[in-house]
Amino acid sequence: MGNDNKNPLVKKADSLLKFNPQKKKELIVRGLKEIDIGEEPDQLKDAEYYFNQGRDYLHLEKYQEAVEAFKKVIKLDPTIVVAYYGLAVAYSNLYMNGEAVEACKQAIRIQPDEAFAYYCLGRSYHNLGMYREAIEVYRQAIGIQPDDEDACYHLGRSYHSLGMDREAIEAYRQAIRIQPDYADAYVSLGFSYFKLGMDREAIEAYKHTIRIRPNYRNAYYRLGVSYLFSGQRSKALEEYQKLKEIDPKLAEELFEQIYK
Repeated sequence: MGNDNKNPLVKKADSLLKFNPQKKKELIVRGLKEIDIGEEPDQLKDAEYYFNQGRDYLHLEKYQEAVEAFKKVIKLDPTIVVAYYGLAVAYSNLYMNGEAVEACKQAIRIQPDEAFAYYCLGRSYHNLGMYREAIEVYRQAIGIQPDDEDACYHLGRSYHSLGMDREAIEAYRQAIRIQPDYADAYVSLGFSYFKLGMDREAIEAYKHTIRIRPNYRNAYYRLGVSYLFSGQRSKALEEYQKLKEIDPKLAEELFEQIYK
């Protein structure tokens, strides 16, 4: 899916927007087909130009500039649905979640069968602390695209935020069934197990996380805490020693947990 260092929401949007920088003349923007090319070539050309500019700004993490570019696309033609997706992603990265919600809702009004719009809306609702609303739209996203591991994972996060860890566990497990090497889902699964007092299951989830991503610092920390709560202080100390090589500051926090 591209550069692993890319912002996750931008990375996910890429799979929908399908920009190909090697084909400048090709119209790949879903929704542009609604413009009559024969009647409005200049408007179409300008819309494509500003849309591609907005995408480039997203990749450069220049989110305010991306907002302005996508707004220009929408001003030229408010039916270009992917401009609202880009706008929502930019707003989300600016922590302007209320504005992101409105952009997602407008996209849904234009194209109600696109899972990404519901997923992005769920992310914004979650960031606003509107967890029940987030759960509802994540479910809608999954209903449209059942194999969306990210929607399942973030559904789990919203369940967890409401203290519904059994439901969170099922959502995380579904994300892992879809993508078996989903490290974030494993570490979140472990934490929900831990919250339910299921220390053995939590330990296995954290160990699996580390097998997938050996430098996942939070997994070492959580694993150490789970060992501690299950009465295995010596193993907690082993995780402290490993974590000290990766993140000395977080390792110190684990050490304080062990000896408080």
